[in-house]
Amino acid sequence: MTVELTVRVFYTFRKWSGLYFWSVLITTWGVTLHAIGFILKICVPSCNWIFSTVLAEIGWVSMVSGFSVVLYSRLHLVVRNPRVLQLVLAMIITDAFLFHVPTIVFVGSTIILEIKSRCHLDDSANILNSNLAPVRNQRIKNISGSWDLWSAFKWQDSPSRK
Repeated sequence: MTVELTVRVFYTFRKWSGLYFWSVLITTWGVTLHAIGFILKICVPSCNWIFSTVLAEIGWVSMVSGFSVVLYSRLHLVVRNPRVLQLVLAMIITDAFLFHVPTIVFVGSTIILEIKSRCHLDDSANILNSNLAPVRNQRIKNISGSWDLWSAFKWQDSPSRK
């Protein structure tokens, strides 16, 4: 499906540049890398678990942040206030530093501890991710809420309502 979507993106876009184009591609491939990393970790016991974990983390970061950037890149179509756009971008960047960096450091240190102690600490990363999930979900709700508000105001001002 990722290859199909990639071909579709290259076929649909006239210019292969811009924030929307690249964020769609990165998000698409991030979903795939995340899934491949977990499939390797769970279904292929002979696969190096460090490789599968790193692959899943790269996919996770590009998928989560990429989706927010996809929403942000289209937000200027409905929100004309530059201050709101700057605040949304600041929220995405702040979220990346506050939540992606610690998660990556945590997973990296877990890998190092597992190599040195020869034990598996997979549950600790799951606990951290489950605690950060509501924060990431709120960011997506804030961005998509801007779309909903715009749609409601546009519908309220439509000539057919008067």
